[in-house]
Amino acid sequence: MTMAERVVPDDSVIEADVGPVRAILSAVAPAAPLARALHQAAADPEVKAIALFLSGEGDETAAAPVVEALAQCGKATVAGLSGNVAGPVLALALACDEILCVPSTAIVTPEVRQGLVPIFGTTQALPRRVGAAAALRLLLTGQPVNAGEAIAIGLVDRVIEGDLADAAIARAADLAQHQASRSAAPGLRDPVAFQAAVTAARTALSSEPLPAPARIVDCVEAALLLPPDQGLAFEAAARGDLDETDEAAGLAHAARIDGVLRRDAPGLGHAAPHGVAIWGTGGQSRALVRRALSSGLRVALCAADAAVLEAELSAIAQAQEAEVARGSLTPEMRDSDWARLTPWLDPVTEDAVLLCPGAEEWVPRALRLSVAAVDAGGASGGQLISLGFPLPGEGSIAPGALCEMTVTASQQRHRAAAGALVARLGLVPVETGQGGPVALRLRAALAAAIAQLESEGHPRAAVAATLAARGLIGGRAVPRSHKTSPQDHEILTRCEAALANAGARLVQSGAARSPDVVDALAVAARLYPRWLGGPMLRADRRGLDRLQADLQNWSALSPQVWSPAALIDRLVSEGRRFADLTTA
Repeated sequence: MTMAERVVPDDSVIEADVGPVRAILSAVAPAAPLARALHQAAADPEVKAIALFLSGEGDETAAAPVVEALAQCGKATVAGLSGNVAGPVLALALACDEILCVPSTAIVTPEVRQGLVPIFGTTQALPRRVGAAAALRLLLTGQPVNAGEAIAIGLVDRVIEGDLADAAIARAADLAQHQASRSAAPGLRDPVAFQAAVTAARTALSSEPLPAPARIVDCVEAALLLPPDQGLAFEAAARGDLDETDEAAGLAHAARIDGVLRRDAPGLGHAAPHGVAIWGTGGQSRALVRRALSSGLRVALCAADAAVLEAELSAIAQAQEAEVARGSLTPEMRDSDWARLTPWLDPVTEDAVLLCPGAEEWVPRALRLSVAAVDAGGASGGQLISLGFPLPGEGSIAPGALCEMTVTASQQRHRAAAGALVARLGLVPVETGQGGPVALRLRAALAAAIAQLESEGHPRAAVAATLAARGLIGGRAVPRSHKTSPQDHEILTRCEAALANAGARLVQSGAARSPDVVDALAVAARLYPRWLGGPMLRADRRGLDRLQADLQNWSALSPQVWSPAALIDRLVSEGRRFADLTTA
């Protein structure tokens, strides 16, 4: 009999008595009903053991009473895991005596990628169960581990090939019958090795600019050095500190924008094209050819000169051979790509991409200007849909990268088709208006600010070094302990103000439909690191009234750069922020 046959569903918790075991299946775990179910099971003298069936991340706001209820229940406990397990659900599982899972289970601690430390005892229970080295690997990378890896490090006790409910209930009953429970802290058996792993992690993080990784290491060390209740308090304090940081706010903002942009991407559900024709040669065009081929599209590479076309084909072939040598491309995939690549002599010379919707219509001249694209440095012309890549000139276009898509009023009928093309390329289309590309305009505003600073006596190299140390313009940020000089502060403040002002102008003109789009494209263009969120978030956190005052003070130096955008003046007068405007 399966778990579904044993139980009667309630809103979020399903319970069943199976011999001496109370089986609890939580569909929305952790939640208040689950806490009640645990308290009832703990208070029932007939219940000798509890089997929990968990999946997902759970509701963080309701997790504390659930974990506490489990810790205080005084019964033998077994967790059965399935699907992706993270957050409070993982904390709940770690509070059990044993953990079982199915082969498809994946366990992850993603909080470090959010600029945070896990809570509800995860940083304490995980190293106590698996040791410092394995715990730190999970906690500091945020990468999921599969069932095989989980059992190898001792995180999971058994991987169940058959019915998880049967196995978990039987194991809970066995623990209750033999009054057996897991060793309280097998991961602490070798304190020397534990401390050595902590020290090694600290050394490796000496140049890490974000605070969360170091705090995670501190929490793991606390699992060795402090009693459990003090370790939990230490973990909670660390999380409280990080909740207020710019880094956590920036990462949360970036994640939210990503979700909105991907959900609202134009072309979702539209028929994907069969091929593209690409005019132009060199860096971005070559990267686009390779991205289109790897996406399974047929590609016509067009050039006006046979020698140029031959050289471009040779360069693409060499790049493919290099990928084969590295093992990132199989010979079979290379051959498949090459079979879909067609050279095409054509007098059109501007860089462009043409959508070819039908397999029978290969490079149809009638559609040449229907849906076309240029890279961020090109001129698209009023009759075209232009695609701007936030990183022009890169040797490759990474899957999942953002791609600006500017649609003129006359080309709205082709909007969905262009979005489907971008999506087929493995990219995320972000619709922007005339006056862009947004990423290019932001880059130009930053360049103008740097030129103005240079004219005032700031060496260009010093300005670039200051920005890079903050993680701007693709730089590698320095650790938080690094102290910035007053000169560094002035450079950063003025450059960030120039970017925020340019972003406000882009929103005001309609080139960017919201401040969120500006932030997303600023991050995509590597003008801002993901953990700062973008110029508009930074301006909001600093205060638009302060931004306005600074811009007014500097506007005489270079009105083009620092004369406040009308949007900023309006928001300040209304007591509003960029975040109050329509989201991405």
